[in-house]
Amino acid sequence: MKKLVMLFAFVLISQIGMAQTGDAMKGEVIKFLEVSGMKGQVDGIKGQLLAAVADDKKADFTKEFDSSVNNLIDKSTKVIGKYYTLEQFKGSMKDIETTRELNLPEIENGQQFNDELGKVNEEFSLELQGIMEKYVSQE
Repeated sequence: MKKLVMLFAFVLISQIGMAQTGDAMKGEVIKFLEVSGMKGQVDGIKGQLLAAVADDKKADFTKEFDSSVNNLIDKSTKVIGKYYTLEQFKGSMKDIETTRELNLPEIENGQQFNDELGKVNEEFSLELQGIMEKYVSQE
């Protein structure tokens, strides 16, 4: 029984540690989006689309748009975390303020990484297209 309790405690601690690493990686991804200017671009797109949404639907549009962006960040973070450690990602962030580009170290499965990230972006584009069709008036 004591071994079972210890095993459960170990699994619980491991899961908490993994969640904290995931949260830290997500924080770094968000920082990258802000520093690189991508967050500003997304906010600009949102503002342009919001101008074409009827006033009574703006709150719903904003909720769905923000949820979609958060989903994109979550999925991107998972892909990045699958191929890079938090330390590698943080290390690559050091010169981003001057270059505005994220220069990640080469990895063995670089094409697979790019494909997975591309799929996440494609899913986001399709989701955004659906949101636009739902809320943006075609007048």
